[in-house]
Amino acid sequence: MSLTPDELQYQIDHIHDDRRTAVIIGSVTCAVTAYGFVIMRFCANKKAARTLKADDWAILVALLFATGQYIDVSIGILWGSARHSIISTEPEHYGKNLIAAEVIYVWAIAAVKLSILLLWNRLFTSKGIQIAIWLTGALVITMTISAMLIVVLQCIPLEHLWNPAMPATCVSMSICATVFGVVNILSDIFIILLPVRKLLKLRLERGEKLQLFSLFMTGGLVTIISTARMFYTMELGDDDDVAWNYVDVGIWSSAEISAAIVSACLPTLRPLFSRSKIGTMSTKSASSISNLTITIPMYK
Repeated sequence: MSLTPDELQYQIDHIHDDRRTAVIIGSVTCAVTAYGFVIMRFCANKKAARTLKADDWAILVALLFATGQYIDVSIGILWGSARHSIISTEPEHYGKNLIAAEVIYVWAIAAVKLSILLLWNRLFTSKGIQIAIWLTGALVITMTISAMLIVVLQCIPLEHLWNPAMPATCVSMSICATVFGVVNILSDIFIILLPVRKLLKLRLERGEKLQLFSLFMTGGLVTIISTARMFYTMELGDDDDVAWNYVDVGIWSSAEISAAIVSACLPTLRPLFSRSKIGTMSTKSASSISNLTITIPMYK
């Protein structure tokens, strides 16, 4: 798509607009938050004398993808990101940078979801909830592979993304972003709600139940951020000033990944705030948990 005279004039009039500082600050803040909570998670594991489990390794994979996201969004400023598109002198490099960012994003989110599901699988051993966990995991992987293929095959040939004059067949990224966003949000909600039924059955003291629910329900923040990102992505659509308007999508993507990592780590952090290796739950509470075949993560 080519710029209309009005769009071209707008970019010329605002040629000094610059959001590069916001991109760097956002990326650094998200990185520090994600790394901080993952480090706290492994410190909690060490204090509880607990060996690393599959969910711990999955969160490390998520952190690896998250790091790629923070770096990718930040280095995009080298090729024109966070300034208006007419300034960009490397549209091909920037186009490839955007594709990489989207692919990294979907796999980072998938890795966090799988980490939470693996944690639920370790804590809740009843057959019904484990079937739901594995089916949800299969949906997450299928959704992620589909999203990745749509991103890398959105235009054939892909060169059309940085060379609009080249004839190409493209899918509507606005529609794809909406579908992916809705499925992503629904899967977030389902994963958050998976343990609620079991938790409602626990005979815990009020403070302990509120503490557990606050840990599990923090994932609601991720859903809110996912929703915000979806709307920004929908508005982006086939925008001709992507270098400027993608900034909001990039920042919200980084924030969503960071918040998801925090949510996945919070349920494992109790050993850091307890006086002993196995926490401070009452005997009555521990007995209730045991009867439901749940092992809360602060236990060895």
